[in-house]
Amino acid sequence: MYCKLRCKNCFIYSKWKIIRVSIKLSSLDTQSIEISTLGGVYPVGAQQSTLQNVKQSGFSCPLKSDSFESSSVKAARHPLLGAYDDFLAVCAPRMLASNYLNEDYLKKALGKNPKISDILYANGIVPKVEVSNVNGKNISHFMETYDRAKELGAYLNTDDYRALLEAALLHDIGKAFIPSEILNKPGALTAEERKIVDLHSQIGAEVLKTSNINPKAIEAVRLHHIEYNNAQKQGNEIAQILSVADVYSALSDERPYKRKFSPEEIKYVMQTDPKLNQAIVKDIFSPALAA
Repeated sequence: MYCKLRCKNCFIYSKWKIIRVSIKLSSLDTQSIEISTLGGVYPVGAQQSTLQNVKQSGFSCPLKSDSFESSSVKAARHPLLGAYDDFLAVCAPRMLASNYLNEDYLKKALGKNPKISDILYANGIVPKVEVSNVNGKNISHFMETYDRAKELGAYLNTDDYRALLEAALLHDIGKAFIPSEILNKPGALTAEERKIVDLHSQIGAEVLKTSNINPKAIEAVRLHHIEYNNAQKQGNEIAQILSVADVYSALSDERPYKRKFSPEEIKYVMQTDPKLNQAIVKDIFSPALAA
């Protein structure tokens, strides 16, 4: 399989079949990395229904604004491994997702960053990795969010663009620590349950602090469910784009607590969502991106 990408954001501008990279550093575990495929595109499906059914669907944008204090400090990003993650974000997004959305990495993150356990215990949750919350069929949501973010953020500078793509792929990684019986509960959540689900963006940022992901991506993950009138959100364009791409993808999916929305319903809900920058919402429904 050949890659003929001609993209200003890609480190490799050539034909290639399989690249194997072995990195051995005294301070890090040996990593053997193989690229064999590129990410696909998942077009948004359509299901016709009427707008008046929106409020009866069981979906009410349940992931509202997070509330949390400043969290732990991220270790310095290793330049080589960080550059490799940047490359994967552009050229092999599925591989980047698989490198982090797996039980081994998530358990290591839990051990490395005690802040994750602190957050969970403070909310009455015993720390446990539920990897099924973030892999398998959930990958389609990450890839759809990635595809939409890629379109919306094409104008960003190179570093911000790569950070956006990393954030889009990994924005829900914190859900691996949310009890699945709450996360996948059919029907409305209680106030306490919603508070627990809302923790996933904060936890996700803490998990990614143990990685070599771009710090801008980590901050976007932390902010992506905060309402747009929040000063930090208004000052973070990556988080704003991520939020719009995420909501668009979530509404396009069938979930245990909601059906898949029609294009008309998606537009209606997004235009009234306080988490979203409405200028970016307008962009996602422009003829060029909606095609």
